[in-house]
Amino acid sequence: MRKTILALLFVLALTGCGYRAPMHPSYLPVVTDSTLYAGIRIYEWQDHMMHAKQYLCDDYLTIIGSTNMDNLSLFLNYEMLAFLYDERICHRAAETFLHDLDAHCREITLEEVKRWPSPRKWRNWILRILGGPLA
Repeated sequence: MRKTILALLFVLALTGCGYRAPMHPSYLPVVTDSTLYAGIRIYEWQDHMMHAKQYLCDDYLTIIGSTNMDNLSLFLNYEMLAFLYDERICHRAAETFLHDLDAHCREITLEEVKRWPSPRKWRNWILRILGGPLA
């Protein structure tokens, strides 16, 4: 599952579709050089924990809920998603999302990841192998 989701994100980024992911610091082990090389933009959420998830697609579909993109949320937990097919809602959600990125996040850059010390890179690699957040 993790490889499928990451492959989809890589394809989206490489074809020019925007993908921005604000993450709680505990999810940063999914960040790799290749993730950022592909054009996936990762942001570290700097404010209080937010559990809500939001996905925006093609200027008319907004998906809002509590489901994470991991096996636990997708196959075991009882999670909720609302699919809203409305351009106005999607544009308003996009405005809110971009505002939250500016107000509550900082972007993780490729240069920053390259400067991470080796022990941190090894830890992240091990966590991904063991089934990190997208497992």
